[in-house]
Amino acid sequence: GMSVITGETGAGKSIAIDALGLCLGYRSESGMIRNGADRADITATFIMQKNSPAYLWLDEHELLDEDNPQECILRRMINVDGRSKAFVNNRALPVAQLRELGQYLIHLNGQHAPQLLLKQEYQLEIVDNYAAIQPLLAKMAKQYGSWKELNKRVKNFRQQCQENEARKQLLQYQVEELDEFAIKENEFEEMEEKYNVLSSSEELTEVSDEIMSLLSNNDINANDLIYKALRNTESLVEVDGHYQGVLDMLNEALIQVQEASSELAQLANKIEQDPELLHELDNRIAQAISLARKHHIQPNQLWQYHSKLKNELQGLLDFEDNEEQLIQDEKQAYEQCLFLAEEIYQKRIDAANKLAQQVTKQIKYLAMENGEFFIKVEHDIEKISPSGADSVEFNLQSNLGQQAQPLAKIASGGELSRISLAVQVLTANKLS
Repeated sequence: GMSVITGETGAGKSIAIDALGLCLGYRSESGMIRNGADRADITATFIMQKNSPAYLWLDEHELLDEDNPQECILRRMINVDGRSKAFVNNRALPVAQLRELGQYLIHLNGQHAPQLLLKQEYQLEIVDNYAAIQPLLAKMAKQYGSWKELNKRVKNFRQQCQENEARKQLLQYQVEELDEFAIKENEFEEMEEKYNVLSSSEELTEVSDEIMSLLSNNDINANDLIYKALRNTESLVEVDGHYQGVLDMLNEALIQVQEASSELAQLANKIEQDPELLHELDNRIAQAISLARKHHIQPNQLWQYHSKLKNELQGLLDFEDNEEQLIQDEKQAYEQCLFLAEEIYQKRIDAANKLAQQVTKQIKYLAMENGEFFIKVEHDIEKISPSGADSVEFNLQSNLGQQAQPLAKIASGGELSRISLAVQVLTANKLS
């Protein structure tokens, strides 16, 4: 059941493995294409057991070959511009899905895999795969994203509140000033009209008296003169009837003068003279003009402007009222992140202990009889991230009595290769 590829250095062993990796969704580069060619086309065929993980994955994604459901054909096409396409059983799909399927078909343990084992990010990935907590990690990543969004909103909210503070203080001062003045809608127009009447009352009285004198009060007045003319015209009519029209017009004129005198007398009696009110109006109009000039508006716009400032101020106050709810939402989201991170931590601890025991058992079969493998998982909520709040470190005790240390500090190349092989075997078995 074992296949071996042998050959001299440069014979193409790595090229064959790299080509297989491309079919499994590994990263592609245009430099992989043969000189002079415009694309590379690689195909790999796998025969699967029915109901194997790969078979079930293809069935779930409706990618099984109806004619030969146990055969899986992977194809990768790379263009010189760097773009690539992926196919499974002659159906196109994203490279990410090809990579997802590939992990169920084969695992490539290349010559650089042991070095990869020294990276803590990769060590964490190994523990997570062994723990099979991908759904929980996805939930954690989603919750972390929600929390970070709320956290960003809180920061932006507080910054906006700081930026609003100067404007709010100015509005409060302006609104209080206008509140104190308390102008009503259309009040300025009404004040102007009233002021004009009161300020003209003396002149109106003088002119009215003069007109009354001309119409009826003077020794020589319009009423008496028209009446005298009327009587003389009546004498003419008795002699000559053609003067009747003149008589009628004089009668009409006399009536008009008398009615005008009566109306004028009534209006004169109604002329309001209130020096105290006039003084009050003068002061209030002056205040209105001063306030309007201060705000660069017309006096008759003060009421509307006052309402506008009050609405703006209320809007800023309402905005600040949202702070408590926003902070509460952010706090709850963070607490949920901590809860999920703790759950992930416990599962990682459990998986790390089991995996370490299994690796220790495996390396003893690989000529490391005194070797002990440990996985240290540290939890730090100050470093919470989409993947939790943990860091993982692989440690090795090469010999009895020796203190366990990180792989990067203590493991030789041979030990690292054997540990890498043990880890790959164990995680592959766990995955399947």
